Parts: sequence; C-alpha cells; structure tokens
Amino acid sequence: MECYNCGQPVPDGSERCPTCGQRFAVVKKTRTRSPLASLGCGSLLLLALLTSLVIRRN
Repeated sequence: MECYNCGQPVPDGSERCPTCGQRFAVVKKTRTRSPLASLGCGSLLLLALLTSLVIRRN
C-alpha cells in the first residue's frame, strides 16, 4: 500500500507510515459466532424443554 500523506510505500497492515508517521486505520478481524452461540443459554434451555415435551407426548 502507499501512504496517502507522503506517497511512500507502507507494508500492508501497518498502523503508521515508516517515513512520515501518518496513522492508518487498521481493520481488526473478528471471530464469527455460530448460529447456536448467538441464541444464548436461555433459548437453548427452552429448546431442550420443548424437545423433551414433544418426545414425551409421542
């Protein structure tokens, strides 16, 4: 990448330009959550309760 302040080459992922010190926004990678993890404990417990009720009826 190239520094938009001084035009010198900057290594990818750098927070600052090594020549002029210009700061860059660094995008941090985040972990993606599984669909079950986003439900939360309460929803999972409710799902388990409903499943057990359906099994008992049959």
